[in-house]
Amino acid sequence: MNDTDRSSRRGAILERLVCAALLLLSVPGAAGAKAANPKPAERGTMIPARPLLNLRVDIESCQYDLFVNGGLVMRNMEGTPIHEEQPINQFVRSGSNELEVLIYLDPSEPDASDVKVSLVIKDADHDQAPGVTALVLAHRAGAADPTAGSTPAGVFDSRRGFDKPANNGDLKVGPAKLRHLPVHRDPLDMVSRTFDMHLPFPEWAFFKGDKMKQGWEYESKDALKAGYAQVLPAYVHLASFLEKRDVNGFVDACEERSREIDLAFYKTAGETRRRLTEELKTALADPTLKLEPTTPPPGKYWSYAVGSKGNLIALLQGSRGSAVIGFASNDGNLYRLGFPVALRKQGDRFIVTR
Repeated sequence: MNDTDRSSRRGAILERLVCAALLLLSVPGAAGAKAANPKPAERGTMIPARPLLNLRVDIESCQYDLFVNGGLVMRNMEGTPIHEEQPINQFVRSGSNELEVLIYLDPSEPDASDVKVSLVIKDADHDQAPGVTALVLAHRAGAADPTAGSTPAGVFDSRRGFDKPANNGDLKVGPAKLRHLPVHRDPLDMVSRTFDMHLPFPEWAFFKGDKMKQGWEYESKDALKAGYAQVLPAYVHLASFLEKRDVNGFVDACEERSREIDLAFYKTAGETRRRLTEELKTALADPTLKLEPTTPPPGKYWSYAVGSKGNLIALLQGSRGSAVIGFASNDGNLYRLGFPVALRKQGDRFIVTR
């Protein structure tokens, strides 16, 4: 087995992930901003001035973690098919970026993994226009060339629709790579490729975070407890604000994330903070919800998850990587309100960054 408990402690839960939902709230597009910017075709490029980058995820027959620059976009330890899009503005930067799919292999079962992850570029100022696929990272187990379904490496000109390499262009794509990781437990495969493009984002704070070991780098689950023990107090401390009904304390601790999410999704300054405050106050006032306990530490249910670059750190629960801080329904149904939190390490401190 891998480091994640492969079954959720609540079974099939209807879960709303508040912080994830906040990423897409009030992205400009329906108001006057449309008139101020020409359409992508009129600018001669398919990379708009305010791009919305999504990953179209089509994965079947495997358990996996999907990363962008070490940020966990999606986890699925159930092996169920996934066909959906996920936003990634909050993980990308102007310049070099990397997509990675970490595939968990079961030595007792044949590998049937079928992976296709597509980078789709949309325009925040023309939100009704369809997106354009800039690149594909693919892997099919058992094929003579497992990554043959990936788009070719090279430099691409978006004015030609990313359809073939060009001498000059605004997107540089690295080759699709497959690595068999040198793990001490169950085998793991990593499928990855880089892309380089100009984006209107700064170098997010997590890129400068101190590195921690990834879960698969520990020789045993017992050894992994050392990493878990480092991260756990930060979550217990954060949850303590909600136990004391100190919404401002919780939101202040999330200030870096809120500020960077505003930038990543073109929100007005302070909008993410305000909406997070409203969501927390509503949850605390809701008589049908109860804050889930964090003490004693629920190590039986929580799992350690460090991104593939070692600089984005999280504790998660269940087979889909659910938030460990959240509110459960107290009337017997399976509704849950989760607040995902990812950290960066700076010396002996852990800072909420996503």
